Amino acid sequence: MFEVLVVVDGSYDGTDHMIANMKVPYRLKCFWRPSRGRWAACNAGIAGAEGDLILLLGDNVEPLPEFLSAHWQSHQELERSGILGVVPVWMDANSLPVASYIAEEFGQHLEKLSQLGYQLNLRDFCGGNFSMMKKAVLDAAYLMRNSRPTGMKTWNYPGD
Repeated sequence: MFEVLVVVDGSYDGTDHMIANMKVPYRLKCFWRPSRGRWAACNAGIAGAEGDLILLLGDNVEPLPEFLSAHWQSHQELERSGILGVVPVWMDANSLPVASYIAEEFGQHLEKLSQLGYQLNLRDFCGGNFSMMKKAVLDAAYLMRNSRPTGMKTWNYPGD
């Protein structure tokens, strides 16, 4: 069994009411909060999660049927890892030229990420399909808040 947490970050479009009235075969929770940005919303979702696996999914990502099992299996093999799933850009005949350009650039980026031995850096991170075991997330958060490596800047995000 799993849970789905939806963090509505300042939207007044009725998403929170729609979710409150949904009938689904899993635990579904919705948090409405004033707009503070994507990362503050992610942090709120992580804080409210009760499960062992944290999976961040962008609001425009439609997961495939094997999505959850693929993330879960990856963590069974790589216990303290962050798993980046693909976020494909779908195109059709009505797509604008700028969308085609973005899709091509993003496709090249995904190809680079899939190369064996490629070392990820912060600019490669895509929070639209990312998972990590909750214990590892909490350990990392603790380390980030309680250590001050020489030469590193500490950022405080609004609402964190």
